[in-house]
Amino acid sequence: MLKLASEGTLSVDDARTVIDAMIDEGRYCAPDVYAKIIQKLDSLAD
Repeated sequence: MLKLASEGTLSVDDARTVIDAMIDEGRYCAPDVYAKIIQKLDSLAD
């Protein structure tokens, strides 16, 4: 998702929605890794 968002193929909002949906569906993501992903997405949105 980060690669797609950084390339502009996927919007930052859509990338976050997909990541959140994956977690909601049962994929595990450690809290610190999730925080880093969200921070990176936020930096791409700027």
